Amino acid sequence: MKILKDIGTLLKTGYIEGDKLLLKDQIRIFFKLLGLIFLLKLFYLGISLGLNSIDGIDIPLPSETQDFDSYSGFLKFSILAIVAPILEELTFRLGLKFSKRNFIVMISGIIYVLLKIVLDFSVYIALVSALAIATFLTFTLSPKIIIFLTNYWKNHRLIIFYLLILSFSILHIANYDLNSTIVVYIPLIAFSHVLGGVVFSYARLKYNILLAIGLHMVHNALISFPYLFFS
Repeated sequence: MKILKDIGTLLKTGYIEGDKLLLKDQIRIFFKLLGLIFLLKLFYLGISLGLNSIDGIDIPLPSETQDFDSYSGFLKFSILAIVAPILEELTFRLGLKFSKRNFIVMISGIIYVLLKIVLDFSVYIALVSALAIATFLTFTLSPKIIIFLTNYWKNHRLIIFYLLILSFSILHIANYDLNSTIVVYIPLIAFSHVLGGVVFSYARLKYNILLAIGLHMVHNALISFPYLFFS
């Protein structure tokens, strides 16, 4: 299967040449990649269930914050299926291809994620801080710095690819109650998001960021669909 061969190349080099497709071909690729994501998730689920069946192993489940728990089912679904995929793809996938704009969006997204998700600042503080960083970088990134960053991205594609994949995966540890017990399970929990992140990264590099966002949105929508029926 060509997709698996291309993903193998991506894992070895951190990069893959892009293709431009007609809309009908993009739709076909979209469903192929969506199917691949869920096959990988089934693989992960099999591993998790197998480990859970062993005495003494109890893999933790995601928890909900008090704020999130108070939201309506529709709002929960909207956050998980629309807002989160757009934010995460712009933060962790757009910057796989370097440009001044992509770099600024990536850094601003990372600042927002660190302040809102990791440090639990209010959404307003996180958003204002991200916009301030974006404005600052817009006016301070000189042509000389852009040339340096362009060459750095070109010469360190593999490092950047894995740093963004791991950052994306570790971010989702914030969905769990952090305690001494969960530390043991962090590699397993992160592995699920590594699998998804690899496919999203492939979609972004091989095709475009809109395909990656679309895949992420449909994936999350299918998983969070039950929220629409419960408040």
